[in-house]
Amino acid sequence: MAVKKNILAPKQDNSPELSEISLSAALLKEYDGLLNLYTHTENSINSIFNFYVTLLTTLTGAIIVLMQISNLSQGNLSWTISALLVLLILFGVITQDFLIYKDAELAYFTMAINSVKESLFKNFPEAQSQIFFLSSPYSHIRVDVSPLQLRPTLLGKIEKIFWWMWPLGMPQLFVSLMNSLALTAIFILLIISLMAGAVPVFRLIITSIFVLGSAYIAQCIYANMKFKGKISQGHISMNGEIHPWFQNSARK
Repeated sequence: MAVKKNILAPKQDNSPELSEISLSAALLKEYDGLLNLYTHTENSINSIFNFYVTLLTTLTGAIIVLMQISNLSQGNLSWTISALLVLLILFGVITQDFLIYKDAELAYFTMAINSVKESLFKNFPEAQSQIFFLSSPYSHIRVDVSPLQLRPTLLGKIEKIFWWMWPLGMPQLFVSLMNSLALTAIFILLIISLMAGAVPVFRLIITSIFVLGSAYIAQCIYANMKFKGKISQGHISMNGEIHPWFQNSARK
């Protein structure tokens, strides 16, 4: 006589329990992998930035050579230089988008490395005070990737208020400035070509400063908003909120 199985009976869990030693070994391997990814991301940022500087130097040299050629008319020279500056802005925008994407990746890896450290030392309270956690390089938009709650400073308050004109880092700052300068130069060349020198110098200088500042601020707003959008798609807390992974050991 066949015996029927009780399909509603709970299944026996024969999976082996994960010991503390094996868990620590797995976390250490995870830490090494994350550290390699963090280093690779930093190297990628440096590589693309160095490529951009090389391209900038090449285009600047080409513009200087064109300005030394005497057989070009003023109109042809202005349009040729403007075309090279447009090319520089195009490469600058592409470089800036790449930097924003890599900055978001860097924030992810920073939080992951800190969370692994927190897991490794959660059972050793006496050692937690000696752990070095990676801090957030984007404090002006309050991307929290560490269990440490730093006390607000005057600079931090200024960064929080003027986040819209604060760059994500030195590479993004440099690219934004170069794009703004190139756009301002195109504006000046077009005004000189179209108005045939009829614009007063003082008014041209004031307008150029306005164009330069507006272009720089617009790029900073774009970079910060796009960075925030990428961060919000993941699991990183913002606006001063501690991530749930760190709430049990958050300390000031």
